[in-house]
Amino acid sequence: MKLLTAKQAAQILGVDSSRVRVLIREGRFPAQKVGRDWVILEPDLELVRVRKPGRPKNQKKQGLLCDSMKHPKKRQIGRRKRKSS
Repeated sequence: MKLLTAKQAAQILGVDSSRVRVLIREGRFPAQKVGRDWVILEPDLELVRVRKPGRPKNQKKQGLLCDSMKHPKKRQIGRRKRKSS
């Protein structure tokens, strides 16, 4: 098994090395700290390679929310009715 630095892993994945370090810090990418560098096993690249890029789709547009969540009651905060004279 080949060991890669965070920078090498980033080049293979096509992302910035800071993104790889963020994934490591969040625990979503297994790595070991050796000295001042993070090292990653080459087979572990597959764990993050299958991730879809970008943000998840909006659930409202996909119709995944139930009707009660689509139209919550509107609340007006801080507005008072004017007194009629």
